[in-house]
Amino acid sequence: LVMVPESAGLASLQRMNARTGEMRVVARGLDVEPGGTTVAVAADGRRAYVALASAGTPMPEERHDPRADRDLDIYELDLVTGTRRVVASTTGDDANPLLVGGHLHWTSTRVAASVVALPVNGGGPHSVVADAQAPTWHPNGRQIGYFYGDWRAADWALNWDGGAVQVDSAAR
Repeated sequence: LVMVPESAGLASLQRMNARTGEMRVVARGLDVEPGGTTVAVAADGRRAYVALASAGTPMPEERHDPRADRDLDIYELDLVTGTRRVVASTTGDDANPLLVGGHLHWTSTRVAASVVALPVNGGGPHSVVADAQAPTWHPNGRQIGYFYGDWRAADWALNWDGGAVQVDSAAR
């Protein structure tokens, strides 16, 4: 089985004949992570397991929404009909399915990013902006710029937005 990129960030799962190189589409419109996904095939050869952000084609508005529920889940794909159903869903991105000894294994990743300040002369850190990343100081020293949006594998960078916050000399 081979995952082949399609347009608009989707992919198709195709069965390749190793002898002839002939390709046959098993399922189209798969909402995968950019760069592809691991495919685990069941021992019976009738099912495969892949990481998808949804069972169908996502709406463009969802892909750009910083807070949309678009994390990856593990789906079982019927290799005969192409139907898919969720078999593993956590609060983070679930990816890299692997079948070993009759058990499905996968990686679950959760990212919690915040802009944090730590006084160089001592003292504890404090959160400046929750759910934000990559802080940069304005030259006037009274404002911090950042980007925010979920760090989700399916739409990385599409769903990020920029923001700024006023701060005092203690970065509060």
